[in-house]
Amino acid sequence: ALLGDGSSMAMAGAYALAEELAAHPGDHARAFAAYESRLRREVGPRQRRVGLLSGLMVPRTRPGLAVRNAVGRAVGRTNRITSREAANR
Repeated sequence: ALLGDGSSMAMAGAYALAEELAAHPGDHARAFAAYESRLRREVGPRQRRVGLLSGLMVPRTRPGLAVRNAVGRAVGRTNRITSREAANR
C-alpha cells in the first residue's frame, strides 16, 4: 500500500484468517469464504484510495508535478515552523 498499510493489513489478515479457521473447524472452504468476505470490506476501499493517492504523489503532467512540489514545500515549511514553535515552549 502506498502509505504503509500493507504490513498492518497483513497482520490483521492473518489474525482474521486464524479466527475464521477456528470458527469453522474442518471446513476450510467455508472459513476461507468468510475470511475473504470479512477482508474485502476492509481492503476494497483502501485499494480504491491507492489509485487516487498515487495520482497525487506521482502526477503524469507538468502542472501536476508543479502542484505536488508546491504542496510538498508548503508542508515542509509548516512542519519546520511547528517544530521550532514546539522547541521554544
